[in-house]
Amino acid sequence: MSLDDTKNKDIVEVEDNDDEYEDICYICRRPERTAGPMIKIPGNICICNDCMQKTIDTMQNSGFNYDDLLGMNNMANIHPLSDCKSEHIGENTNIWQFCVIFKNAKIGKNCNI
Repeated sequence: MSLDDTKNKDIVEVEDNDDEYEDICYICRRPERTAGPMIKIPGNICICNDCMQKTIDTMQNSGFNYDDLLGMNNMANIHPLSDCKSEHIGENTNIWQFCVIFKNAKIGKNCNI
């Protein structure tokens, strides 16, 4: 084995070690080898199963009614690039970009403009 072969072998081993980074739980800071497989959420955040379960349990036992948040979906969706002057927009109505709604206009429920 020549000196060049030894150098190349070391380079390959170093490159293999770069892939061995371990995920760490964002909440408890335990590494994946201790906490087990991580749940990956947007923003490159990893959370272990224990912390995710504790978070869900806390939310369910907090007394806050999260169903009320789901009920907010019946509000009108008015795009910021639309020109909507009316205050009479029905529930579940979508007004998309570049639409113009005059001041006295009355828009019903479940409309898509």
